[in-house]
Amino acid sequence: MTSIVLAFGFFFGCTTLKNNSTQQSPASFDELSAAQIKQRISSIDEQIDAQPKNRDLYLQKGTLLTKWAQQKSRPSKRTALYYKADKALSQAELLSQSKDGVSTKNGIDQLRKVSWSSEHNQGVQLWQDTSTQAEKRRAAIHFENATAIMPDSSTSYLMASRAFYDVGEFSKAIGELERARANISSVPLPLLEALAFLYLDTDQPRQAVPVFKEALSANRPNYNLMHGLSNAYMKANEHSEAVMLLRRLTIKKPSNATYRRSLASQLYLLAQNKTKAALKAPNSINSEFTALDSLLHEANDTFDYLLDKWEKNGDINTEAARYYQNAAGLYQKLLPHLNRSQKEKASNAIDQNLTAALPLMEVLASESDDKRWWQSLYQAYSILGMQQKAKKAKSNL
Repeated sequence: MTSIVLAFGFFFGCTTLKNNSTQQSPASFDELSAAQIKQRISSIDEQIDAQPKNRDLYLQKGTLLTKWAQQKSRPSKRTALYYKADKALSQAELLSQSKDGVSTKNGIDQLRKVSWSSEHNQGVQLWQDTSTQAEKRRAAIHFENATAIMPDSSTSYLMASRAFYDVGEFSKAIGELERARANISSVPLPLLEALAFLYLDTDQPRQAVPVFKEALSANRPNYNLMHGLSNAYMKANEHSEAVMLLRRLTIKKPSNATYRRSLASQLYLLAQNKTKAALKAPNSINSEFTALDSLLHEANDTFDYLLDKWEKNGDINTEAARYYQNAAGLYQKLLPHLNRSQKEKASNAIDQNLTAALPLMEVLASESDDKRWWQSLYQAYSILGMQQKAKKAKSNL
């Protein structure tokens, strides 16, 4: 099966983001030790139990958790604290929807921006200045911390995913983008595209399909996404969907040989699957024959076009030779179960496919050390009644 080659990558710049804020957190918070912060949070939790609608208590808790996280020298030790801080701050935001909550919301936004900018920019600096795996992973954790602080920051998710990918932590790379997909109300196209190609790159085509569809549904026809989706369909053995999409691509890009080769391959595989299903219920073969024959005729026409336009392409010649031979084999399997008129049609198709395969197989047999081409020639000559050539081909086995 021809596979469309995909370009996997993240296309964004690693630039630091400016923080224009001059607001500082309360000095009393900055001067607290970790033990004091822990004690203060415990006290605030008791107050929250008594006053669950007090937004200022949640803001204080989120601020303390953020300061506690920033006291940790290792970024990996900060992550869980940042997630807890986000939970507290989100509750404070929820309780600040009225007009008198504006100052609280502004304080939350300020705290998030300052903390996010620090973590994100530390990640960018490490990413730009190092080539070691350990430092790249450290950068990834800084970016992950940034997403914990500001869960709608698509840039930080993309950077975290790229960094985890580059150190071989593919599940983490995917996890960052899936978190973004869950946390961002309108997911940017680059993020969906990166996630879809990541699933393909890690041999998870069935997970890639819905992501590609989501990206396509929100945008005008995008050939890179259609290209990726067609490959996901093929890798997932969803031949019917692949055929429908590849038909569209060949119409839009008629000079693209890869799309046509993929279409021909998927048409054959779809016909092969339908043949296997029909043979399990022989009574249905006569009613299914027309559809099967139509698929194979379309594949034949596609290979005929490819051979005409790219006659010197060795890969296309090899694929076509195998296809014609295999298509004849499918008709042979159907032959005993067909009615008289269908048998005549199938017999003609067998002869036509083998006749089309012969010149291609003759070249391949003469130029290749693979004896299977001589075996195929022997079988084709024998079926077509060309006994002298069959005898010669057999002598090369």
